[in-house]
Amino acid sequence: MPNTLQEFLNENMHRNYPILDSGDAQDTTGTYNLPTELIADINLIVPDGSIALGTFFISSVVIRRYTIDVEISYKPDAGSAIILGWFHNMDTAAESFLDYPFTSIPQSDPTYAEFEDTVGTMVAGVGLAATLFPGTWDFGVTNCPLVPTAVSEQLTKFRSLQVGDEVFTGNIILKEGDNVSISTSYDSGTDTTTITVSAQEVTTTGVAINSDADLIDALTDLYGLPLLSINQIPPSDDGNFNLLGADCISLADQTNGVHFTNPCGKPCCDQESYLTPVYDSLNQINSRHVRLEDFLRGIVTNSDTLLRRMKDMENSIGLGGF
Repeated sequence: MPNTLQEFLNENMHRNYPILDSGDAQDTTGTYNLPTELIADINLIVPDGSIALGTFFISSVVIRRYTIDVEISYKPDAGSAIILGWFHNMDTAAESFLDYPFTSIPQSDPTYAEFEDTVGTMVAGVGLAATLFPGTWDFGVTNCPLVPTAVSEQLTKFRSLQVGDEVFTGNIILKEGDNVSISTSYDSGTDTTTITVSAQEVTTTGVAINSDADLIDALTDLYGLPLLSINQIPPSDDGNFNLLGADCISLADQTNGVHFTNPCGKPCCDQESYLTPVYDSLNQINSRHVRLEDFLRGIVTNSDTLLRRMKDMENSIGLGGF
């Protein structure tokens, strides 16, 4: 991490730091000098062994009206310089001492592939004055070499963490879950931090669970005896019972159950083929019943009329009664 001491940062804005005193901070054309107030501090973390074999330096600065990019390169003692990456988009109008992360770039030469893991932070100074000289300014290794304290060798190979099919990058937090503890220890001799993940003893109803049998007993006490067989038929190796439909019986999953259907079944009779003729026949019976009732009423009426006439005849001839 860069130094955050206010007095230290203020002092850096009035000297070439983080450039070595031997560097003149002048571009390769000799027409532009990097402003001392532009950068307050830089910290790079690079692969192990690289400091002793080369020099890290500011190789380019791109100045725009609103943003500035700072390029960092590495010159091995034997070989040509390579670009490591950039501090991007320094806000020229922002307040001083804001942090900007380092972005590394891929290396085409496998010899320098480890430098893709370089990380770092730049603390910006004042960028507004630099906008008076817009453009891209290049610097050589002797112009802007970084002071040794600006570069450190630490662990750089940890790029990501994979859990199942997911890959996580950036800042990752390891957090304890239920019945798990995480502890760390640091060895200053080897500069190594050890993370220990431990399983805590699980208890339920006051009984420790130390084996599969203990777990099964605890679950049985909590939820009751599990289903072990159906009609003395045991489940498959994965604990499942397979239900298969037969004779036009179809099965489908539903929430907490199985849905049975009969896609082949048909009604015993449909309206067009059966019900409509039945309705017609009933209507005919009803009509005939009405006609029969009318006929019976006619017979009764005629019978009454005949009896009255016979009574009248009996009275007229004095025959008495029938």
